[in-house]
Amino acid sequence: MYCYDAYEHLIITRHYFPELPAGYPEADKEILQIEASFDTSFICPGEERFEMEGDRISFSGSWGEIHAEKGKKVTFISDRDSPFTRMMMLKWGLGLLLHQKGYLVIHGCSVVLNNQSAVLFSGENGAGKSTTTLAFLKAGSRYNSDDILVIDFSRGYPEILPSFPSLKIWEESFHGLDFTPEKKSLVTFAQNSRSTKFQFSSQAYFTNRRVPVKAVYYLMPADDHFPEAEKVTGLSAFFLILRQFYFNSQALGGNFTGSHFRQINQLLTGVPVFRMNRPVNFALLEQFVHEISAP
Repeated sequence: MYCYDAYEHLIITRHYFPELPAGYPEADKEILQIEASFDTSFICPGEERFEMEGDRISFSGSWGEIHAEKGKKVTFISDRDSPFTRMMMLKWGLGLLLHQKGYLVIHGCSVVLNNQSAVLFSGENGAGKSTTTLAFLKAGSRYNSDDILVIDFSRGYPEILPSFPSLKIWEESFHGLDFTPEKKSLVTFAQNSRSTKFQFSSQAYFTNRRVPVKAVYYLMPADDHFPEAEKVTGLSAFFLILRQFYFNSQALGGNFTGSHFRQINQLLTGVPVFRMNRPVNFALLEQFVHEISAP
């Protein structure tokens, strides 16, 4: 049996996950259980399906099946064990459990400034969230979550729970930012005819602490101008955040809808939201990072 630490929970599983940091039983940490089965004879569903029945949420696709139950246990079944399928299990599986436990779960990256507060970068796939995060890391900041953001309101204000060291980066972003990672910190995550996306895992750029949310930036497709951040308020801000719910909207069935809407409103009460285009020019991106990082 293995014990890991992620999202301030103790992860218990029989499967080895090199992506996760080791965890140790503590009285104040709740337990999440992962059951994983990798069987080459298993036939993965061809198209994505999302179902919700009672205390169970199921999600399936060409990569396998995930079943989350009562915010306590997730079961993952696939025909292969790979960095991609493990990441699906960890991000989607743990994310569904944390959603069931009542946290606000949205899509994005969390950069920690001066070890005190978090700036969140959200937006559609390919908008440049991870590349922007990498630019902050080069400038000396750290991050505490990538791809899936788990926001806790238990102290009366929004805080980001730390996930685990894993940042998915295309190779051209490393080159464009003149960022040279250690080879041992890279695992090939995906490839296409033009480039390779790596899973970049280094404890040196990660902080395992919760921090309050300072601001949210919604990134739009890159252009060649210096980014002008437009402040978004009211219903426009609400729907920007609502669109970044990490899962299929069916997961908001039952009692989840009301609590999800209330949490978004609570987030927007004290946290400004900005909309901007990420600059395609890496020098302009670094200039933007410098301005945001200034105390």
